[in-house]
Amino acid sequence: LYRIPGNNDDMLIVKALLDKQMKSVDVQTDSRLSDIYTITSLIKLFIRELPLPLITPEVHSELSELATNSSLPDHQKVSLTRKALRNLSDVHFDTLEFFVRHLHRVAQYSDVNMMTADNLALVFAPTLVSRDVKET
Repeated sequence: LYRIPGNNDDMLIVKALLDKQMKSVDVQTDSRLSDIYTITSLIKLFIRELPLPLITPEVHSELSELATNSSLPDHQKVSLTRKALRNLSDVHFDTLEFFVRHLHRVAQYSDVNMMTADNLALVFAPTLVSRDVKET
């Protein structure tokens, strides 16, 4: 699902429309949005073009330290992970939570869409976590 690119021309046209005036795009009738791969490509592009990744560099650093700490029991890692994620701004946290719930729903249908949790991680991990922050 997320590994197959959509029509690039359609994606760029819809992106430009969304950037200009989101309410002008009718997702029910716009034929450019009838292709699921164009929609998934738009989602990937949106996440990739955020000026700051959803998991900020500071939080990414905390999460990396937790992941490599083999002395912590799993229940403590879960608790500390939740605490680290709470260091995100409300906007980042809420968006990340919404997006992770979406990915969970996608993974529930992996027998149909071939997007297991591992596949989704391969597609999205690089764009969700720390990267060089764009100059504004």
